Amino acid sequence: MKLDIVNQDMPDMKATINTFGAYVETFTKANEPIFFPKVLTKIGKDLKQRGGMHPCLPNFSNDEIFGLPQHGFGRDVGWDVLSSGKDYVDLKYCGEDIYKDVYFYINYRLEENKFITSLKVYNRSDKEVYLGPGFHPYFYCKDLDVSIDNFTLDKDKLDDTIFLKSDKVKFRANGKDYFISGDNVGLYAIWTDLKGDYVCIEPTYKGKVFAEDKKDIYKLCKDKEFSQEFVIEIL
Repeated sequence: MKLDIVNQDMPDMKATINTFGAYVETFTKANEPIFFPKVLTKIGKDLKQRGGMHPCLPNFSNDEIFGLPQHGFGRDVGWDVLSSGKDYVDLKYCGEDIYKDVYFYINYRLEENKFITSLKVYNRSDKEVYLGPGFHPYFYCKDLDVSIDNFTLDKDKLDDTIFLKSDKVKFRANGKDYFISGDNVGLYAIWTDLKGDYVCIEPTYKGKVFAEDKKDIYKLCKDKEFSQEFVIEIL
């Protein structure tokens, strides 16, 4: 199911959310793309999803512990709609397998000149579970016209991913200025595969933490909750 939300402060700012994958398929202002719209792109012999924004849950990047999919399962499952309004939607997913009795909640909302994303995870199981979440927005960016304040961006390395350790980032893409800030966001992954007019500025907990050493992984104890929020502000 797809739901459209519209900013009540700036009615020309709109987004479409697909409940399958809690996937933001489009995000526009004045009919111009802020996110590169979600598409299927043939890469090699495979069809890959590109564009929009999706959650990376419970793990950002690859998993060396449990063998979960790249960026986790959050973008590949159906989410329930708890509530929705003109400018927001609340989604819920009940985990399975090793995340049974773990509940994931995402709120997307538009306010003023902002797109706000909030994540909450409740552990109702009888054991601790591991987390290292993030989100994966594809900002529209033609011809790699992008720069980041106070950061030397080596565009030749973008297809290998560049990491920026911070809780906030200000950047310019195709003549538009953006500012992203977050809680429980410590590392931004900056990437493109050069297969479309997009660059990804991805807010994550601490990047790839589902590593064998488990050094930076978040351990969510039973009956506890984890929260993460970030704001995309159009300047």
